[in-house]
Amino acid sequence: MKESLNHTDILLKAKSKAKWNTIISILSTLLLIGPVMFLLSLTYYSIGDRANKQILTLETIYSLTDPTMTINDNKVRSSISPFFGLTIDAPIKQQYNSTEYNVGSHEVTYRFGNVISQKQNLNIPKETSATFPQTIINEDLDDSTNGLDKDSTVNAFVVFKNSIEYGKVSQFLNEYNAKSIWNAVETGKEKQALSDKTRGITLIGFPSNNRAPENSGFIDKSTPVQLFYEQLAFISSNSDMVDELIWPISLEIKERRNYIKDNGLKLYGATLSIKVKDLDAMIEDEKISGMKVITPEMR
Repeated sequence: MKESLNHTDILLKAKSKAKWNTIISILSTLLLIGPVMFLLSLTYYSIGDRANKQILTLETIYSLTDPTMTINDNKVRSSISPFFGLTIDAPIKQQYNSTEYNVGSHEVTYRFGNVISQKQNLNIPKETSATFPQTIINEDLDDSTNGLDKDSTVNAFVVFKNSIEYGKVSQFLNEYNAKSIWNAVETGKEKQALSDKTRGITLIGFPSNNRAPENSGFIDKSTPVQLFYEQLAFISSNSDMVDELIWPISLEIKERRNYIKDNGLKLYGATLSIKVKDLDAMIEDEKISGMKVITPEMR
């Protein structure tokens, strides 16, 4: 009987040992999977400089399409997680009266290089019709200056009565003591964009202080116009990354590049920093066909 009990104890101990060995093996495997998957994810987003290209794509979309806001390149953060995850947190800034303000952030999460979520977090008033990229249609251009302090300065997006050659726009703006913040380029698609109530296509342009982001591959000393052409080329050659971010909105870059190449660089409109009384003069002189006042509370 005693011998039988000893055999039973031995079997129970053996089973217990086997159970714990299995548990330890599973835990060891799980502990190894995390670092291995992180390493694989890091490698995946390093190949072809994929992570930086994703960041640059977001920055470039803002530069080319948003008439009021840009990405603060110096403060963009990114993190890679196991199972091929990448999160980009890009601070957004906006210029008002020669001062740049942080007005929120744009967060994008990728899995296997594909966008699985994105959100624009703003600490300024946001219209219910707002889209990303920002679209402007004719309904948005019916603002008036009624009720505004005539000596106050506003940011206003205006559509010129007639397009202006880029080289001549400074002279025109000087007549009204206006400063350009963002230039809307004539690309042959503007009437379509402004009349599209579905907001399916954006205007295209570039910031007046257009600067190459760090580690972008763009030429550091490019003029704002030269950089604009480089940005168009970048967007065109990375259309898959762009479409992931902006769907279902369209940029139609290839057609627009061809239009600019054939017709030269002309401005369809601009975001201006301008005193209300000078904006009134611009309206009275019939120099613009529509405008949208953009003066959010800055903090």
